[in-house]
Amino acid sequence: MTALTAQELYDQQNYSEAVTAYRGVLDVQPADSIAWKNLGLSLVLMNQIEEGVVACQRAADLQPGSSDIRYGLGYALGAAKRFEKAVDEFDAALYLNPQNQQAKQGLLYSLVQHGNSLAESDDPRMAEPFLSRAHKLAPQSPSAIVPLLQLFITTLQPMKAVKLVSDMPGNLRTDPTIAPLIERLEADPEFSVHMKQVKIAAPSAHSTSGNGGTSGVSAPGVPQHQPIVYIGCPNCKQQISAMAFICPHCNFKIKESGTFAGRDTGPAHEWQDVALTIISILWCLQSLVDFFFALKLPEMVRPIVITVDVVSLFLGAGCLFRWEWPMTITKWFLYLPLFRLGIAFMAGAIMGLWAQALIALLFLSIVGFMIYLINWASD
Repeated sequence: MTALTAQELYDQQNYSEAVTAYRGVLDVQPADSIAWKNLGLSLVLMNQIEEGVVACQRAADLQPGSSDIRYGLGYALGAAKRFEKAVDEFDAALYLNPQNQQAKQGLLYSLVQHGNSLAESDDPRMAEPFLSRAHKLAPQSPSAIVPLLQLFITTLQPMKAVKLVSDMPGNLRTDPTIAPLIERLEADPEFSVHMKQVKIAAPSAHSTSGNGGTSGVSAPGVPQHQPIVYIGCPNCKQQISAMAFICPHCNFKIKESGTFAGRDTGPAHEWQDVALTIISILWCLQSLVDFFFALKLPEMVRPIVITVDVVSLFLGAGCLFRWEWPMTITKWFLYLPLFRLGIAFMAGAIMGLWAQALIALLFLSIVGFMIYLINWASD
């Protein structure tokens, strides 16, 4: 049976025959990723979910750069209630194609479902990152607002709950799924004071029309809310506010944030950076001193010692100027004395030679500290 016939059966929602047809296609073309994806989705829609996940995973393994195929795997994982993994697949689908509307809907659904499951766990606050992200993805969708607002009520976070309500358009506050939660907030002593503040700060009836929209005439002193402008994050392509400094989805720094009178600018360098610079300079100076002493050595050993000193000077300069591969060589070079000093320390401690053990421990700490600094600078 041809792939065209299988696709027609799939489009006609005749999933049982589509499964048979796609299996026939895969017998002839086992590397057909589209056939694997459609086979997997057909199996999921026939409630053979685990088998469908396996087929969609095979499709993603064959063609990981396809947005549609990654969406198919996310759909199958969502049907299997593996929502956290489904979120990863929908993210991948949107990274590959930011206009994939099905992936956006699947991502929203999976974030809400995973957040709801975490909200019922022993630590419901774990749900907040997922539900907050769902709300940012669809800020005017009751399906994203309700679980987040419910979480803020359950975890006693009045300021967040009130801010969520205050940011809602007027027509959303009367939504049948949201209105009962707002009434509950107004009746609860923990939240009622904050809710009254929202009402005081809200625009008066003269500045709004009957359907909750602005009429164009505002009450004196009441600022008019400007529509939020959304842009695509330069890194993950998700829709974010044009005023955002950091992407809430991938933590990508979009632009520099201001400081208050220069008081929170902090130091220019991390202490590890300063420490590595100082040790690297001392390393280079020691190598230069050894080099000049080597010039006075007998002719037989002079070339060997000078070569070692030049290599040591180069490695010290590599650490000083943060050259990647000399730093890597230096790190592996330091593992040998680290091992030998560790043995010397243990031997001294076992034999009661405490002076030897302490000296070995001192140099062991210095070498280990140098390895730590190189690893820090390389990250």
